[in-house]
Amino acid sequence: MDYLSAAKMRYYSKDNSENIIKNLNKKLSANISA
Repeated sequence: MDYLSAAKMRYYSKDNSENIIKNLNKKLSANISA
């Protein structure tokens, strides 16, 4: 489990920075248009 979670963390940390920014932009644009 620890090895898997560590691998997931490493994998997601790469994608998360991009995904978090995309999600933030979606939320921001949604809030602005609302």
